[in-house]
Amino acid sequence: MALPAAERLPYALELLQQLTGQSAEDVVRVRKQLGVSKKHAQMLLARNAAFPRTLTKEQIMTAIHGPGWEQDIRSVAVMASKVREKHPDLIETVWGTGYRLTRKLDVGTDPVAGRENSGDPWTEQDDEDLRRMMENGSELHVIADEMDRSERSVADRWRRIRGRKA
Repeated sequence: MALPAAERLPYALELLQQLTGQSAEDVVRVRKQLGVSKKHAQMLLARNAAFPRTLTKEQIMTAIHGPGWEQDIRSVAVMASKVREKHPDLIETVWGTGYRLTRKLDVGTDPVAGRENSGDPWTEQDDEDLRRMMENGSELHVIADEMDRSERSVADRWRRIRGRKA
């Protein structure tokens, strides 16, 4: 029995979230393997779960943020662009439909606990990312989440970076 038209999208989105069930460990492994941000890793895991199918922007946003997301749908294109900067042959655009991976990712099975970068030394790339996000007006808690570090760690590092400029 088919669902009424008004119930199809919510049902499909809920099913997609169940299918992509991303564990924190998988997100951390993809971040480490590919050197991407948390949101980019979540996007890649959603596409990986659907491989070789194409996912629409709406399906990707639901996989990352859950049902009821309020972010701008264009952010999916930005995320795809950022991943392509590091891995040009990983994501394929299917014009008018969405995005798909060109190959299935091997996520691995080694468990990793806690925040990925907690206790890790800051790299020049981390400093550059932090500087860019702060200059763009991002809030501290958003930066901490994106960089997978504590707010205190991010705030301390930002003070050190600003102190170097003086």
